[in-house]
Amino acid sequence: MNLGWGQKCLVFLVCVAFISTSFILLVVQNNMKADTLLVPSILPWLLQNHTNKECQINNTDGICLYGSALNSLGEKVLCSGPMEQLNCNNSIRSIMMTPCNGRLGNVMMAYGTMYYFHYKMGFNGILDEWQTLNMNRVFKDTYVIKSGKLKEGWTDFVGDGVVRNDVYGDHFYTPLFEDPDKYMYNKLLGIGVYPTPFYLFQEIWPELKKEFQFQDVILESARAAREESTQPARGQYEGKEFIYVAVHHRREDYIGHSKLQDFFSNDDIQVEFIEDCMNKYRIKFDSETIKTIFLLLSGGDEKWIRTNFENHPDVAFPGTFAPIEDEQMPGRDMAIFSLCQHVIRTYGTYSIWGGFWSGGTVMSPYTGRLLIDEHILFMLNKDNPDWLMVDINPLLEKYLTPDSPTAPPQGPPKTGVYQEPSFA
Repeated sequence: MNLGWGQKCLVFLVCVAFISTSFILLVVQNNMKADTLLVPSILPWLLQNHTNKECQINNTDGICLYGSALNSLGEKVLCSGPMEQLNCNNSIRSIMMTPCNGRLGNVMMAYGTMYYFHYKMGFNGILDEWQTLNMNRVFKDTYVIKSGKLKEGWTDFVGDGVVRNDVYGDHFYTPLFEDPDKYMYNKLLGIGVYPTPFYLFQEIWPELKKEFQFQDVILESARAAREESTQPARGQYEGKEFIYVAVHHRREDYIGHSKLQDFFSNDDIQVEFIEDCMNKYRIKFDSETIKTIFLLLSGGDEKWIRTNFENHPDVAFPGTFAPIEDEQMPGRDMAIFSLCQHVIRTYGTYSIWGGFWSGGTVMSPYTGRLLIDEHILFMLNKDNPDWLMVDINPLLEKYLTPDSPTAPPQGPPKTGVYQEPSFA
């Protein structure tokens, strides 16, 4: 059959349209299986054809971390990015979150956990309002994981927990490390309420430290408190170079802790432990040209600290110097850790952060019974001998009677042979 010129043109256009449509559908299908568009320069108009755009999780930078839309075929696809430029496909990076509602040190652990998996594996994360408030009181708003909000009433997103807790309450992310692909996309991941994986923070501390940039007012107060409080001590050792050691003794809420009754039941145990550590630093550093000065941070009991240590000529009590707003003082004291070279601590994860900030030797009490955070210290010591565990069993045996409220001391295991506890 002979076709006229007009009919030939019509057939040609139909063929071109068929081939173009097939090609477009093939590209769309591939894009729906990938993280990013394969040919964004070819199909910008197709992106604009997405309808019913919604954002189920967004952050305060205006970025939609998890959204959805309908493509030109009426199929639901997943989206992320700025709302006006949503990148829609079927693979959205999973998002981590935690209901942690603790104080500064707890919030820093929650943030540090999410940042570890963001830095190492590319996961996203969001902070809730309380966590954001605590971060913003202390640190500059330069950290990468921001406040986020889940759309009210949204239930499509399936949450997955990736935490396994050992018998001491430590958080291990074994499922995530064993099968990361299972959790990498399209999930909301709970990382636990009070995560304490300092063994992970130790791997990335230089990078994590950059996330925790103290506000100027906090650093200025910390520097002033160190200089003003140590002036009398420094005046007795003129002409010497000074090494600053932060001492943190948490008594306010730990004094009634059931697992620490032996340690806190006798003031002599607490005082002798701290004085023993102070003497260790004096022996190691003091010379004709160098003098250690100890900055005692009360951890909630300034009167007790002063009463028991003000007789030492080389101590200072920075707590009452250069004060700022009450809600910023925990951050100010943590900044003081960063202005010291070494640390003496008793119990509490707040002062473990202080040890990270100092970057030097950290001395902690140890019984071998893995009380409170002793197991954390043992993991840190395994990879860094500067985290020293000081055996306090001789002090317990010296001052406590056989009817002590805790079991008899068993002595510490050998340093460096820590075995991950079995899971509860």
